[in-house]
Amino acid sequence: MQNNQPILDEPLVKSVLKPLSEKFEAYKNSVLNCTAIDALTNLMSFNFSKLCHQYISYAHTEAPDTLIYSNDTYLLQYVLSEPLKDLIILHRDVLVQVHIGKHKNLEQQASDNALQHLLDASKEQLSQAISYFVSKVEKEEKKLLKFLASSKKLEDKTRYHLSPWDVYAEQYKTLLGQFSHIISTGIKTQETITAFREINSHTNSVIDQIIKESEVLLDISNAAVSKIEAKEDSKELLSWIETSLTLIAATNSNSKEEFSSRVETKINNLESYTIPTGTHQGYLLEKKINFNKSVKKWMDYNLLPLLMDLWDGNSNLNNFIKISLLNLKSSLKLGKENDNLIVFDIQLQSYRKIRKSLLENIENQKTIVSQLREMLTKEFLVSNCYDNHEFLEITIQNSINQYTSETTNVFARFKNAIHTLVDKFNQSYDKVVSEDPLSKIDRASNCISQRMYKEVNADYDTLFLNKKFIGDLFLVARTNQEAKLKEAIAQWNDGFNKSVLVLGTSLSGKTTFINHTTEILIDQKTIKLTPNDSVTIEGRKFKTTKNLKEALDEVKRSSFSKRRILLIDDLELWRDEKNTLLNNTRALVDFIESESDNVLVIVTTNPPMSVHLDTRCNFSSVFSTHITVNKCTQEEIYKAIVLRHSATHRSVINSSNEPLTESQINANVTKLSKKLDYNIGEVLQAWTYGTTVTEEGSILYKDSYLSFPDFFTKEENLIIKYTLLYKYISEKILKEFTGDFYESNLKSSLKRLINTKVILRDETGLLKINPVLNHDIYQILKYKDIIN
Repeated sequence: MQNNQPILDEPLVKSVLKPLSEKFEAYKNSVLNCTAIDALTNLMSFNFSKLCHQYISYAHTEAPDTLIYSNDTYLLQYVLSEPLKDLIILHRDVLVQVHIGKHKNLEQQASDNALQHLLDASKEQLSQAISYFVSKVEKEEKKLLKFLASSKKLEDKTRYHLSPWDVYAEQYKTLLGQFSHIISTGIKTQETITAFREINSHTNSVIDQIIKESEVLLDISNAAVSKIEAKEDSKELLSWIETSLTLIAATNSNSKEEFSSRVETKINNLESYTIPTGTHQGYLLEKKINFNKSVKKWMDYNLLPLLMDLWDGNSNLNNFIKISLLNLKSSLKLGKENDNLIVFDIQLQSYRKIRKSLLENIENQKTIVSQLREMLTKEFLVSNCYDNHEFLEITIQNSINQYTSETTNVFARFKNAIHTLVDKFNQSYDKVVSEDPLSKIDRASNCISQRMYKEVNADYDTLFLNKKFIGDLFLVARTNQEAKLKEAIAQWNDGFNKSVLVLGTSLSGKTTFINHTTEILIDQKTIKLTPNDSVTIEGRKFKTTKNLKEALDEVKRSSFSKRRILLIDDLELWRDEKNTLLNNTRALVDFIESESDNVLVIVTTNPPMSVHLDTRCNFSSVFSTHITVNKCTQEEIYKAIVLRHSATHRSVINSSNEPLTESQINANVTKLSKKLDYNIGEVLQAWTYGTTVTEEGSILYKDSYLSFPDFFTKEENLIIKYTLLYKYISEKILKEFTGDFYESNLKSSLKRLINTKVILRDETGLLKINPVLNHDIYQILKYKDIIN
């Protein structure tokens, strides 16, 4: 009987393992001899990848007829596959890290010494891993030969095992493919870093130009003072004024427009791509970053406001000095035949004041410039995407992309199955939509019409819709939130500096919450600040405007016989043409930081506005206690509806004229609560959509809640976002906010929103979101990642 076991000392039995080990040893020596990051990168991405493909080629070779390589095949496929995979993963991880190090070094976030240390550590790690792999090959080969020498067969080792090779081969393919991905994205990232540098350099040159222009204005002011003090000849002074006016005209450049145009060109060249940011437990971590969108957003929120301050300050001073010189010129011309020089004394006082203003302005500029340069140095960096905290946003979709990149092939197959299912669903969905006779706007109009106020239900709906209808019997305690506020008040009374931020979306009941809880939990007198209102403190009366700083200064100046509670409801309402919300917010932050030991400040606003303000100033973090009232418990919502309905002493019936039981009412309330994210005000409002007062006086309830379709264009999204954040807008506000873009794009969009009753105009002419759509619009904007 022929023995199928290969005879070890026959010439037919030759091994590829030794030459393969020698190649790995040669590769290790090349790694140790590397003197630069780029050389190591090339070795890993090309030489090592080539070695791995040779290994795969050898492992695929099977020759059962000649028995050549049968031992090697077993070792390569069964024994050495896992060590090789570990070696590939290590190389992949090192490749990611050296790219991160290189990019940080390019942006001067890592020194040359640090980069050299990374290179040395990487070489050491790789050489040790390669040595271990080569020793593993030799060890396993000897172990197999010893096993075969004991007259045992190779098939004894594999009889009850499926070959893992196909799985490993697929994993190698994925891992080695990541090498190419890391290299290509590394090149893209270097190009992005170059673009960031150019934007940074241009911004700094613009800053330098602004400072230079200020210094020119200061020199002119200083020269004016010295010439007037010396009482120079009128003719010489007039000549100097003409020269100075020409110089001032030259400094009043269009750097603002030139900056915007040049930077926009640079930003438009930035791309969106997936960038490897690290590794974890064998998986490659990635983020998909839209550098174009992210940089625009960062500049709009951080850089441009400060640059605008510099430009506007310079422009004002430029005009001021220009007018002063023209006045001096006119005075000189009028009195050139008069030897009386009294006019010089008046001008001298004026220019001394100008010089003082310029010196103060330059000091302010230096502060802003220092802030700008620090932002550009520390924040405006591509390599920040590698850190835990980065200014570049990662959207929900990108997080999903990252998750899928970290999963196994099993998940990939599952994902493909899901895609197939989704494709089938989309086909069915398209078919249903195509058969729907109503357009989105028609369905939106039907939805709004169904929700709007009905005269026949006036008395009943008032119980649910009137925010001012707050009797003690209709209040529902919000236990968790009240406990948190009570704890904050107790700590404040014990001498701790405290302040409270209450966050809630529209109709969530934040106003009712703070008014009610401060009355029942606080024995100190409460001061309520509202724009354009009269406030009395210790008998001292004053009227508020939209300037919050002035109101807070009045509070600070008032003498207190005891400590006070200060309520500011709907912070976003503190704004007008002269007083920006940002300046009012900064005044509030300053007040809290200096007065919170004597005044407990409680402020309410909506969550998106809080996020928005956090991008511009230190807002939410200044508050020691945060209370969110977006949601109520199911029990609290049910109790609120039952309390209001019980006041009517009427029964709720269904379409069959049968009374609804408590459990049936509760089921309908629960259904609404889930749809509306447990927002108590939205549920109270939605309850009225399904109710009708019958001729007999009963309340007919039908579950007729219609969903509101998203038909908004990009321009309409902008308008409703602004309105949702700030509670109201007007055509004038929009025009000031968007400039020429209003006439070209937003005017018609706003008109459509008004015509479809998405936005309503109140009695004062201001435009607000239709209250029956607040929840829908918030969810639409949140889904589109337009607000947080």
